[in-house]
Amino acid sequence: MSSVTEIEEAAGRLPPEEFAQLLEDLQDLALARAALARIESGEEKTIPWSKLRDELDAAHG
Repeated sequence: MSSVTEIEEAAGRLPPEEFAQLLEDLQDLALARAALARIESGEEKTIPWSKLRDELDAAHG
């Protein structure tokens, strides 16, 4: 999915449970990309899995 329009179109084609899972997966991807950006920028040398897992858990509230 590369655009908001595609996501909106998927909302009409997927059952609610599958669409909710898609949104969670996209959120997880965004968090992973943010973590990678922090490493690549030198902001953090490494990010322990436990820290990333905590961020994912917080995102899923």
